Amino acid sequence: MARLSIHEFERFVTDAQAHVAELYREIEEVQQALNDARERTRLERQDLVERARQVLRTARSELDGSFVADWDARVDQESASLETEATVLDELIGAEQAKADEKLARVAEIRAGLRSTNPELDAREEALKADLARLDQESDDLDAEIARMAKWFGLLFRKRAIQERGKKLLALDKRLAAVARALDKVRSEWVTVLQTATEEEQAIQTEWQAAQLRVARMRQDLAKIRDDAGGEAERRALFSMVQGAAEPPPTGHSELDALLAEIDRLSDDVLDEQEKALQAGAEMLGMLSGIGQGLDGFRESVGSVRAEQDAHSELPKLVLDIPDPVISFHGYWTQLSQYIVNERQMAAHPASFVQAIRGVIDRQLSGDAIERMFTEMGDALSAGTERWNA
Repeated sequence: MARLSIHEFERFVTDAQAHVAELYREIEEVQQALNDARERTRLERQDLVERARQVLRTARSELDGSFVADWDARVDQESASLETEATVLDELIGAEQAKADEKLARVAEIRAGLRSTNPELDAREEALKADLARLDQESDDLDAEIARMAKWFGLLFRKRAIQERGKKLLALDKRLAAVARALDKVRSEWVTVLQTATEEEQAIQTEWQAAQLRVARMRQDLAKIRDDAGGEAERRALFSMVQGAAEPPPTGHSELDALLAEIDRLSDDVLDEQEKALQAGAEMLGMLSGIGQGLDGFRESVGSVRAEQDAHSELPKLVLDIPDPVISFHGYWTQLSQYIVNERQMAAHPASFVQAIRGVIDRQLSGDAIERMFTEMGDALSAGTERWNA
């Protein structure tokens, strides 16, 4: 068990939080590298499927009869499926574009509303400013009149008249204050209207941009289907014969067999491993994010206790007993960071990355281990501060 002063414990928690943040960044880099590697693999597989299709078309007469029959049947199925897909895409594009147009119409409404509200509020502001100037002038004039009447023993001989004017001056001051408040209210109302409209328009613009991106992608998919429906049906049919099968069907053609075997390898081995690695990395990032947030809140609590001790010299100096499992738990960050030193290497060997991440999650960073770590740190802090109440 480690004995730490409150200052040492604060540094310990701060360092642990920094290690977690650094590891999070490192795994994010691995995730990016894995995403890039997966995209390269997908493009490579796409090229292989096209090459296999070309070989199949040119060497059709040389191929195994059952293979060709199966392929022809699948091409017919994929052609029918593509027709349905094109119809659905066309409908989705229309619906999505209509929603995007509605958003643009709402933006136009917001701007029109601002244009109509601005002159109205501006007119009210100008009228209130004129009232304010007039009342201010009346107040100055009345104040000057009272000053003149007070001269040469005026307070004795014109006391009643001066008092009456004083009442008028007081009433004027109240009216001035009311007009000033009304003017501030009008200006505040415009600021609120403008801010609300701006925030709504920005949100709508963001939604509109996302909708336009979806429409653009669907238009690309639809164009691909319509421009090359036959080729796309053949590619999908060929891929379906490999995907999910224990091994590619024999074709009776060595070059085509080799291409299908490589497509199968990329699908069942490389891409599967990359997907598993991405999933493990995402799980690790989620876990690290939760731990980081928890440590951030705990660090604030420790900082408050440390500040309380620093502000009151009469309080006993805190020494906390930190259990060894807590120290060991936060030692994993350096160990794991040393392993994940090269994101390109991890992306090139996704199985190793998965093994490393899964091993740490299952053995050292399980949900129970995380909960126990926070509980033990909280108990140590509570036990230390109990001396202040003793």
